[in-house]
Amino acid sequence: MLSKCANPVCLSEFLYLRQGKLFEVEAHFFGAPSRREYYWLCDQCAVKVALCFDWEAGMIAVSASRSTGHRRMSTIPQSSEKAIFGAIRVLIRPFRPLSAMRNSADEGHGVD
Repeated sequence: MLSKCANPVCLSEFLYLRQGKLFEVEAHFFGAPSRREYYWLCDQCAVKVALCFDWEAGMIAVSASRSTGHRRMSTIPQSSEKAIFGAIRVLIRPFRPLSAMRNSADEGHGVD
């Protein structure tokens, strides 16, 4: 369950879908079903932080200083112990739940 911004140094709480940006992370495993996790960045972090996957650390938040160009990385706590470790492919994409619901509804009501 999403409760706060995925940036570990941010304390913003997740309250509404219209605020910030949602991301879907889909991990594919050899011989096993894929797993999906969802992360949210608040409005302030969404413009300065990128979500990335590191094969050793798992999900990380990367922010870059515009003035110095230095990058800061913070490991994001995973929702389950080995949620993404062992994956052979990880996809990170913006998630728009209202669009997803509309698309699935449209597919079920096709016109012949």
